[in-house]
Amino acid sequence: MDILIIANGFPNSANSMLGIFEYDQAKALAKMDNQITFFGVDLRSLRRWRRWGIVSGEENNIKHYTINIPVGAVPAKILNFVGKIALRILYKSVFRNKKNPDLIHAHFTEMGAISSAIACRYDIPLVVTEHSSEVMEEKLKLGYVDIIKESYRSADKLIAVSSSLAACIKERYGFSCDVIPNVLYGNIFFDVNQKPHHPFCFVFTGAVIKTKGIKLLCEAFLDVSEVCKDVHLMVIGEGELLDECVAWCRENHMEGAVKFYGFLSRREIAELYTVCDCFVLPSEVETFGVVYAEALAAGLPVIGTKCGGPEDFVDDSNGILVEVGNKTELVEAMKYMYENRSSYDSNVIRQGVSKRFSEETIAGQLMLVYQDVIRKRNCR
Repeated sequence: MDILIIANGFPNSANSMLGIFEYDQAKALAKMDNQITFFGVDLRSLRRWRRWGIVSGEENNIKHYTINIPVGAVPAKILNFVGKIALRILYKSVFRNKKNPDLIHAHFTEMGAISSAIACRYDIPLVVTEHSSEVMEEKLKLGYVDIIKESYRSADKLIAVSSSLAACIKERYGFSCDVIPNVLYGNIFFDVNQKPHHPFCFVFTGAVIKTKGIKLLCEAFLDVSEVCKDVHLMVIGEGELLDECVAWCRENHMEGAVKFYGFLSRREIAELYTVCDCFVLPSEVETFGVVYAEALAAGLPVIGTKCGGPEDFVDDSNGILVEVGNKTELVEAMKYMYENRSSYDSNVIRQGVSKRFSEETIAGQLMLVYQDVIRKRNCR
């Protein structure tokens, strides 16, 4: 099958994680003998420096093209208008002398709306996967509801990355979704083997921002460290609260127990996981939470929150879920992990997540959706 994937960028050294989940999925689909073309439509502001215009390349048997236009924080309808023009230019440039793809798969609200124009113009089936927590917010930015509805209405099939996100979309916007989570591509985390180490180590991986609960975690860890001796916390990630958290830990004499690593590659994260005992991320909201799944793939039990995504795959066999914002529950969960880590079997944890999020599983689910969409189109 000839599939066009449309994302809001392509992951590389310049923009790190942008488009990473979409590209992981594309690589998994390519392994099933599909012809994959990957488009990135990068409309971020001038502050995010990259080469303007169209940039192309080929990796993992996937030809990728990104159109970079500095737009930034403009009203949703203007971003949608510019995005459609940019995508039309990119599409004509790449497919001018080629047959149209069999199907377009766009990721996130904005890309779904932007892709609707070429899907309609060239009569190509469109699948949209929603990842964004923005659609769950009570107060949406001006014009965003119209973009959401255009994106969902245009899709032959709408996919959500978790059951909680699918339920929210159905309740708030009236659209039904299939649920297909993100893929864990490659074996970086599945190959993690624990090394003998001391002391007991919790690890946080994510953006160091309010919605990831980093300040709550630091406060909870301080309480835990007063009861559980020889315990450390690793914080992996960057964000607007990084300097504040570093200063807070210094003021509370926790410099020796809490280490901040900043941004690390997946391979570097996997290497650190070999000397960790428990993953903890007290997010306020997650539509899926791939970092939880990656930690489970590494055999680590996790502590998460009942914030949307983790409820689909975190249970008593592999971790603990606490209420959002509840420091008392978080402290108790961390103390329990410190005292009962040996009751969690890393091999069982790893096998469970492999069955749910492996390349073969997720790509297979997507192929069934694609085939059904194309079949229904052909029956019209």
